[in-house]
Amino acid sequence: MQCYDDYGRVVRSWSQHHLGGTDITDNTYNFDGSLKGSTRSHSKGMATTTIATTYSYDHMGRPTTTTHSINGAAPTTISENVYNRDGAKVSEGVQRNWWRQGMNGSIKAHYDCIKAFSETDFTEDLKSVTIPVLVMHGEDDQIVPFETTGKVAATLLPNGKLISYPGFPHGMPTTEAATINKDLLAFFES
Repeated sequence: MQCYDDYGRVVRSWSQHHLGGTDITDNTYNFDGSLKGSTRSHSKGMATTTIATTYSYDHMGRPTTTTHSINGAAPTTISENVYNRDGAKVSEGVQRNWWRQGMNGSIKAHYDCIKAFSETDFTEDLKSVTIPVLVMHGEDDQIVPFETTGKVAATLLPNGKLISYPGFPHGMPTTEAATINKDLLAFFES
C-alpha cells in the first residue's frame, strides 16, 4: 500500500515481506521535490530494525552523499558521489538514470556485487573459456580501471579479442552506443 502527497510523491509505503513481517517506509522531500530522506522500519514479531537514510545534493541538484543510521546509531556515509572531472561530457539524463538504477538496488546486492568483482580471482575461470569472447573497455573508465581489468582479462581468454576505446567512460554502452553496437555486430558476424 502506498500513500501520496499532493504532488503525487510517495510519502509512505507499507508491505509484507517474505518472512511474514512488515516493511514501512516514510519519505520526506526537499522544496525542489528531491528526496531528502527516508525511514524504513523492518519488523518481524517483536523485533524492529529502523534504517534512516538521508540524501544531500550539490548546487545542480545532483546527489552527493547518502547516509544510513541503523536503530538511531550515528549516521554512516554509504556513498559519496564524485562526479566527472573537469571537461568531461555529462548528460543529465544519463546521470539521473544511473542514479535511479543505483537507488533501485538493495544495499546488500550492491555490496555483494562489489565484493565479488573486487575480491574474487577469476583467472582460472577466464582461462577455461574456449569460445570467442569480445572484451570491450573504455580507457577512461573511472570505476573499473582498464589497465588492471579489461586489458588483463583479454590476455587470459584463449580466444579473447580486446577492443579498447580511448576516452570512453564506464557507461560507454549508453554514452557511446553507436560505436559499441557497431563493434558488437561486427564481432557477432565474424
